[in-house]
Amino acid sequence: MLETHHFPETLTSGTVVESRDQRVAAPPNLAENAVKLMWVTRNPSATAATPQSWRILIVDDEPLLRWSLVETLGARGYRVVEAGDAGSALRALRASDGDVGVVLLDDCLPDAHDLRLLSTLRHLSPATPVILMTTFSSPELCEQALVLGAAAVVSKPFELANVTALIEWALAARTERDRHAHEEEEATGRTSAPHQENDVMCGA
Repeated sequence: MLETHHFPETLTSGTVVESRDQRVAAPPNLAENAVKLMWVTRNPSATAATPQSWRILIVDDEPLLRWSLVETLGARGYRVVEAGDAGSALRALRASDGDVGVVLLDDCLPDAHDLRLLSTLRHLSPATPVILMTTFSSPELCEQALVLGAAAVVSKPFELANVTALIEWALAARTERDRHAHEEEEATGRTSAPHQENDVMCGA
């Protein structure tokens, strides 16, 4: 089941958070008429990740939007990779060494006009959150995107500050998931070690 919980307090309001099961209005203390956002997170209490530890992959065929995002994210310390089409996006992700922390993906590219690219990116790197940007937002599109694993669906045009906050949120959630996964692996290793020793002793 999809879950939707707690969104960044730094977002301006007018924000709507949706899942398949519920709709939650933005808190009253936030400003008016923000971009409409939808996202899914398992770790609402996660803290911000260090920008320098991740690269952000921006996939959009609008040079001006890419430039604006590169300037905004670069000013916050993020390293940014640009792609103007689906082919370039796939090559960039495949060529990365696992340091792409978040993908900002336009849903309408010269060589991709549906959500298959979203699905492919999620398949290539399941741990990497993908934030879908769309000019033609609809409940059906958002539903499909969330089912395919999108971390968020953002309607264009949007405030750059809102997207930056959402990127930081997605990175924090990913960092927290990675930490928990690492701790679980270590715990599994510790609990399995005695059994391995016992097996050896019994076979001796």
